[in-house]
Amino acid sequence: MESPSPEKAEKPSEPVEKQTKPEIKEEAKPSAPSPSKQEKRAESTDREKSTSKRTTNQADDKPNQSVADKSQSAMLAIEKEVVALVNKERQQRGLRKLEISESVSRVARKKSEDMKENNYFSHDSLTYGSPFDMLKRFGVKYRMAGENIAAGQTTAEKVMESWMNSDGHRANILNPDYTHIGVGYVKGGSYGCYWTQQFIAK
Repeated sequence: MESPSPEKAEKPSEPVEKQTKPEIKEEAKPSAPSPSKQEKRAESTDREKSTSKRTTNQADDKPNQSVADKSQSAMLAIEKEVVALVNKERQQRGLRKLEISESVSRVARKKSEDMKENNYFSHDSLTYGSPFDMLKRFGVKYRMAGENIAAGQTTAEKVMESWMNSDGHRANILNPDYTHIGVGYVKGGSYGCYWTQQFIAK
């Protein structure tokens, strides 16, 4: 696995997003090999943000718990708003709604936090590996999985508009095989905010 360049990239002028193609476990479809994870950029930026810096787990203690609780509650509301928008798009096309998976949502949040804390924008994390490695590491079982990421969009509507205007991202959102979704939204970092959608089929 090639290590990302340690140089710090300039902040892009526009929000960005990426998606992974679904990974299908071989036991689910033994005759077909797992598709490779290809990243597609929906909008171009000057350069991708990446760094080789790694962090350790930080303490869960928050100095001002009431502010942290309000912030966490707002993050959960915006994550649920993304899920509602995903399901609206799916229902308009006759597809079943995706159920929120708390375990997948925890992984999606960790991914967004990791991108913010380590100043990168990529499906592959220096901390956790690929999205599929990360799901497995956190004990999420699936037969198929995919991921969309974005950075810089300030609302659920804006990030969904970006994803739906990109063939690869839209394909993940409208994949009829997926059954569950997790969304992770984190404010801060060099892009201002980070979004992760993870999809699984159980």
